[in-house]
Amino acid sequence: MSQRVWTFVVSAALGACLAFAIPGCGDDEAPPLAPGAKGAALPTAAAPAQPAAAQAPVPASAAAPAGEDPEKECRTLGYCERKCESECAAEESDRTAFYNAKRARVGKSAFEVKIERVFFSGACHRGDVPEQRKATSGIKAVVEGSLTYNGDDIIYGADLEGTAFLRYGPTRYAEVRAMTREYASGWYGRTIPYSRVTRTVHGSDPWFKGESRPFHWESNALSEAFCEVAPDEAAAYVEMVAYGVRGGRADVPLAVVPLRTEEVVGMALRQQVKIRTPKKGGGFDDETADAHYAKFDRMLVTRLTGKTEWLKRTSIVQTGLFDKGPAAAFPIEGSSAAWKVTVNGVSGAKEFGGYAPKGEDQFVILVDVTVANTGAEAGSLKKLAPRLEVEPGKWQSPLGKALGQLDLNGEVAAGGSVSGKLAFQRQRFERPFRLEVKTPDGSTLYLDVLSYDLGPERGK
Repeated sequence: MSQRVWTFVVSAALGACLAFAIPGCGDDEAPPLAPGAKGAALPTAAAPAQPAAAQAPVPASAAAPAGEDPEKECRTLGYCERKCESECAAEESDRTAFYNAKRARVGKSAFEVKIERVFFSGACHRGDVPEQRKATSGIKAVVEGSLTYNGDDIIYGADLEGTAFLRYGPTRYAEVRAMTREYASGWYGRTIPYSRVTRTVHGSDPWFKGESRPFHWESNALSEAFCEVAPDEAAAYVEMVAYGVRGGRADVPLAVVPLRTEEVVGMALRQQVKIRTPKKGGGFDDETADAHYAKFDRMLVTRLTGKTEWLKRTSIVQTGLFDKGPAAAFPIEGSSAAWKVTVNGVSGAKEFGGYAPKGEDQFVILVDVTVANTGAEAGSLKKLAPRLEVEPGKWQSPLGKALGQLDLNGEVAAGGSVSGKLAFQRQRFERPFRLEVKTPDGSTLYLDVLSYDLGPERGK
């Protein structure tokens, strides 16, 4: 597969002009040219610019022959560049057919694919003032699982390739290649590719029929600008270049794996997963747990012991691809021995009760609550302590500056209740997950407040 890359500019459909890399025209058909082969252009280093006074005059012998146009070569090169750009544009407009053809070939190879986890890594941009933000590392797609070889050849080399792509509309694709560059590992700086069969395939450990090997596939980073707008489709196309003793090189489409871009801001889950932990002496223990939310490479789960915690995705084994869970269905109630807290709804605002955040990307979250005293005696709300989880493990206390909030200074008669709003500050890419309420009698309640409407407002 040729390594030529062309750059094109995204149209205003994404709301900004951004550049992406796509495979060169005809890459899937034409074999790569060796350096110096006929038709191959060798790269040359550009010479540094010289001041006008320091530039040597052009000898007369080097001047263009009489009667020839000295700009003919430039015009010819410009024509070739425009022709290649138009060819690439034509190929880009047919990416739907390209990926449909890849899908048709998936499952017909000699490899059985088992996906264990799929997620995004990286971060969306932060900062209250856009022009002062520092760039992030972007967002990467990660796919992990195992491959079982069922062919009759002997595989002595295997490299993972492919692309992660986002589709906007019927034909508009943004895509990045698999990350295949190597990183240093071990005491002596040994290098290992990012995307790889993790039990390396080589001549001293070839891949035989019936063997399973784990793999890690990771894309290069998409711009953090893609945090802003949800695509119509997102997927990772995982491909392998295998080298067999009898068959030689073969390009093997392995899987087209759907990506849940909702997880970039925060997605609800309502299903069971397995938590995998290493055992002493080798092997693993798998513990069943309930999954609640996912954001980038973190997942909130509740263990069989009742403990709820955020875990890294690398310790989670999926039982199939995740479905987007529903948002919170209000009202939601939680009770202790003497108190009941009801969340009636959650909404966002730019300002509330005379308080307006200073940052352009800061907003106010309003949680509408009712607190009822179910005990036999009157009780004070002074020990009521609410806080909101706006990112994995990041909690916000209520704003003290906004008026019109729930009054926590009074008493509530037995059988009585009070209602009001709790105001919290949040940034654009923070989507609230849970409301924690410590009741006056010392209990701690957790109430779901996730709403998909609370996300990157400017991108809607």
